[in-house]
Amino acid sequence: MDKDTFKNLLDDAGAHLRASRLLPALTSMETLAGLLGNWDTGARLAETRRAYDALLAYYRSGAADDGRDAMYASFLARADEAYCALLRLYLTAHTDTAYALTERLHRNLPQRPSVTAVLDAPTLQLQTLFETVWLNPALTDAENARLRAALADGGDTPARQQLIVSALTLACLEVFDAQKLLLLVEASRHPHNDVRARAMAGTAFVCTVHEGRVARHPEVAAAIAVHCDTPAARRELAELQMQLFISLETSRVARSLREEILPEVLKDAKGKVRDADDLSRLNAEMAELGLNPEWEKDARRSEVGKKIRRLIEMQQKGADVYLSSFAMLKGRFPFFRTAANWFLPFDARLPELHLEGDRLKFAERITGFGLFCDSDKYSLALVLGSMSQQQFNAMAAQVTAMLPDDSEIDLPEANFTLALRSALQDFYRFATLFPHGDKRLSPFRLKPLLTDLAPFAPLVGQGETLTQIATFAFEEQQYATALPLILRQLEREPSARLWQMAGYCHQRAGAWAEAVEAYDRAGLFGEHSAWTVRQLAACNRAAGRYAEALVYYEQMAQEKPDDIPLLCRRADCLARTGRTDEALQLLHKADYLEEQPGEGTRALLHTLLHAGRYAQAAQAGQRLLADRPTTADRLLTAHATWLGGDTAAAASHYHAVYALLPPEERAARQTAELLFADEKDFLLTCGKTQVDLQIMADAVEEMQP
Repeated sequence: MDKDTFKNLLDDAGAHLRASRLLPALTSMETLAGLLGNWDTGARLAETRRAYDALLAYYRSGAADDGRDAMYASFLARADEAYCALLRLYLTAHTDTAYALTERLHRNLPQRPSVTAVLDAPTLQLQTLFETVWLNPALTDAENARLRAALADGGDTPARQQLIVSALTLACLEVFDAQKLLLLVEASRHPHNDVRARAMAGTAFVCTVHEGRVARHPEVAAAIAVHCDTPAARRELAELQMQLFISLETSRVARSLREEILPEVLKDAKGKVRDADDLSRLNAEMAELGLNPEWEKDARRSEVGKKIRRLIEMQQKGADVYLSSFAMLKGRFPFFRTAANWFLPFDARLPELHLEGDRLKFAERITGFGLFCDSDKYSLALVLGSMSQQQFNAMAAQVTAMLPDDSEIDLPEANFTLALRSALQDFYRFATLFPHGDKRLSPFRLKPLLTDLAPFAPLVGQGETLTQIATFAFEEQQYATALPLILRQLEREPSARLWQMAGYCHQRAGAWAEAVEAYDRAGLFGEHSAWTVRQLAACNRAAGRYAEALVYYEQMAQEKPDDIPLLCRRADCLARTGRTDEALQLLHKADYLEEQPGEGTRALLHTLLHAGRYAQAAQAGQRLLADRPTTADRLLTAHATWLGGDTAAAASHYHAVYALLPPEERAARQTAELLFADEKDFLLTCGKTQVDLQIMADAVEEMQP
């Protein structure tokens, strides 16, 4: 069968299944299975159709049947299993993902081992173990039992168990299989931190990517409830969600390092960017993120320092700050062309690394600090193994100088959080960097939210756990994610703090009315805090409710009567409610309090201009022009001068603005638009005409530089 026909029939069946239309889905798949000559799948489909035909006949008879809905759901699940079998055939025959390429390679092996044979083999390559589990189309009962035994505590080595879990995760993401997912669920309570972390992450990934399919298998939700409904499991699920929030920041962190921080770090004293190979950049990053005390001084006085401090804080929470460096390294080594190697627990003695002697000791030391995930440790080890002796000696001396003495090193304890960070970072790298990877299956693009996934919602979608997750999302400035979680918790346990958080989320989204309502509700629990009063003032003003905003600004003024920004905001509300004289009194005060013309003078200029006091406005503008004026200062001064009757002076002011504009901006827009866009309506209401604006613009454009 040609690729297009195969895909069209498969897509048609998939669309029907997503809409829970069983009969047309069966028809499409039966046609497809027949054209492929896939008798096994065809037989399963025929059995499902016979059972559904019986249900239909029973329904037509008018007989009562309380179990009809459950039976229909079970038929959909069986049809979906057949769909997944056909999908796997399509993927392996007509795509060039790593999954498909590896499957085609295994088909040509003289003897393809089964899962049971691989697990029972006395000696075994880890790559063979991984690929056999990954590519398995459907587990037999014997294979399922053997995998369950291998994943049990003591059933195999933790390293092999981790690899099995990762292979099951990738297999389920590629082609959903409820039996494999159930193995992950069971392993999610494994006593070994690394195995448990990978299994919990894998379970969450599969439930995110295949949410609709998981819903058709109630045994999955039941298993999660059995294995994860304990205080310890709930805490770890909350930790998983919080680390997933941080993982979503990975691309932003990498961009910040690549575009903002590393260019500054790599500049020499003359401001030129030094050439540096990948490892030098890595060392610079390591120094930046906490090992170099000089940067703490810089952090207090520079913008790049502030960003570094933020990255240090994020790293301490688990942010992935090394992706950009290791992304370059992973493209250099054939080691990372094999899927299994992205999930290998780190072993510095792996033969492919070619490490011995001083290099082996150095690799074991530098990878023991808890900074890197396993695949990044392999990247570093491969670099060490490929260096000349001279390069290694120089690099080792450089890095060792940055490290404390062994007696001062406080190596991190092996714990679930560190294991989880490593597991998520390894998977993120695989999902984004692996050649021939299937990007559509990456759970990170779907922003996994356990509180919205049916199997996990009863465990983490309420009570203290929900508050913990919502608060974490809020603190990480993921306000759009935090808001529905906060609102959900407010339905159960309202508090002033949660209403304040909800108000701020609304405020950041520009939903001013909703923000005001939330802040008002916070006040029902007691007197508004100074912070809440400030937010209420800002939101009411942004919403155009100036009288309401003024009430709160007046409250703030009792504590800070001479605060210049506050004087300006009070004056703005007064002016917009028709109390211009009172507004000008406040602005004259702000102008007087400023050591140099600034925000107060600027607000005074604007208010005088709109009050029709052009001469006074022009005077305020002249003071601003004397000390680093903005483009807006120049334009408002020009408007005031023109409306005051001094056309020649106004033209001179307008020309000063025009001359400072970039040539490309002058070429892209009409001069009248450049000069009058912001205040055009105001100028027209003050008596100027469209012709006046055009003539002034033409006159300015023709003026000599």
